[in-house]
Amino acid sequence: MARNANYALAATKRALEADLGPIPVTRVTQFVIGWMRAAFSQSQVIATLTKRGMAPAAAPNRRSFAEIAVRLQWLFGMKQEDRAGALDAMLDHERELTEKNQEHFVRWDSTRTATCRHIKSWSSTPLAEL
Repeated sequence: MARNANYALAATKRALEADLGPIPVTRVTQFVIGWMRAAFSQSQVIATLTKRGMAPAAAPNRRSFAEIAVRLQWLFGMKQEDRAGALDAMLDHERELTEKNQEHFVRWDSTRTATCRHIKSWSSTPLAEL
C-alpha cells in the first residue's frame, strides 16, 4: 500500500506543479482546473493518510474525490456549448441551497437560544418544584 501511496503523492505533486498559463481562462476552464486541483489535493491527503496507516480516516476525502469525479464526468458528458450555462445553473442551485441553509441556521439558533434559556430556568428550580 505504501508503494501506491508514494506513487500517488509523486503524481499529484507533478500535476499540481503543472504550468497552466497556456490554458485559456473561461468560466468552464476555471471550474475544470479548480475541480482537478481539488481532486489532486484530495489524492494527496488520501495517500498521506494511507501511508501512515490511517486509510479509514481518509473516507471523507475519498467521498470528496468521488464527488469531483462525478461533476467532471457530468460536465464532460454534455456538448461544449452547453457547459457554461450548465455551470451557471449549478451555481444558482448551490446559491439557493446556501441561502436555505443560512435561514435554517438562523431559525435553529433562535430556537436553541430559547430552549437554552428555558433549560437554564429549570436548572435554578429545585427538583421538588418540577
